[in-house]
Amino acid sequence: MRKSWWFIAGIVAGLLVWNAPVVAQTDQLDRIDAIYTLSERDNTAALEQMRALGDELGNTTPYPVLRDYLSKRILLELDSIQVDSAKASIARLRQLARTQHDNTGIAWALVFEAAILVQTANLEAAVAKLGEALPLARHAGDPALLWQNYRILGNAQLALGRFAQALESYLQCLQYADQQTRHSQMARLRSLNALSTVYSAMKNHPKSLAVIDEALVVAKATESRKMLGTLYINQANQFAFLGRSKDSEVANLHALEVGRSGGLARLEATALNNLGDGYLRAHNFIKAEQVARQALDKYRELGDRGGAAASQCNIGFSLMGQGRVAQGEARCAMHSSKCANRVPAAMKRMSWESWAACMNTWACSVRLWRLSVNNKR
Repeated sequence: MRKSWWFIAGIVAGLLVWNAPVVAQTDQLDRIDAIYTLSERDNTAALEQMRALGDELGNTTPYPVLRDYLSKRILLELDSIQVDSAKASIARLRQLARTQHDNTGIAWALVFEAAILVQTANLEAAVAKLGEALPLARHAGDPALLWQNYRILGNAQLALGRFAQALESYLQCLQYADQQTRHSQMARLRSLNALSTVYSAMKNHPKSLAVIDEALVVAKATESRKMLGTLYINQANQFAFLGRSKDSEVANLHALEVGRSGGLARLEATALNNLGDGYLRAHNFIKAEQVARQALDKYRELGDRGGAAASQCNIGFSLMGQGRVAQGEARCAMHSSKCANRVPAAMKRMSWESWAACMNTWACSVRLWRLSVNNKR
């Protein structure tokens, strides 16, 4: 009897030892998933935790864990527009995948390289790289990988003005989002957001708003501050296109609240800048100046010179609207190229500023702005 007991105990002990690496691997994957989920609420904190986890993962870490870790880390780095860090992570993923002769890992690296090409406006090169990755992704049969491939492809096609192709890619993206067993709601949320942008580009603003409404439900259910703020910004833009200025203001205020409560400085700056645009359109020049100055402070905090220059333009135009023409012109003169571009870009929504859309110099834009202000008083 005693021998039998020791025999059984030995078998149990052996099983525990044999399963220990599997349990450890599962724990590591769960930690990666938890950090990735956190990124929807606080991307900065999630990225810090992801990097700290990377310091813990040694040379004995199983390759599947390292591949999942690097894939999630790259996503967070891309969301934070940390291009150099993302490139370094992609290079490591590509090297590991080649060492392991893993086509799935190689496909992930190709897709991420394409994402950076899209961010840097190398769009045709991105499409070509995604075409290289797609057969590998299809062979792997991983819905998350195929989702990412079609999402980045849609982004490139949208930027190239190939709206019908982008729509098809985003619909494929949505299909693969629903097939995922991990983070399917987060993937669906990003797919819906992408769909809303292509419907907007196709000037189907009611359809874009309907998709945004659907996405807002998912964003609130998943507590995704990051996407919630983005959706409110997009919603505000659609309302502006449709002439629903009050609804646009409310949506931008929602985005501003999300940005401030979640510590999302770039979202906060974008919402403030958009509010300034809206107040300029409504000729509420005092309020436009107030929010433009807040946006300027936030863009300076971020080190975003382009955003800061755009805010300076809004301040200049709002000063001119208040009758302080010389001050407004002087501010625009300091940021002449940006001011010259602001009026044409804004004119997609503002008929009385379309007069300045064909002008190539800030001086012409300012003169026509003054004329439009005087005519509207």
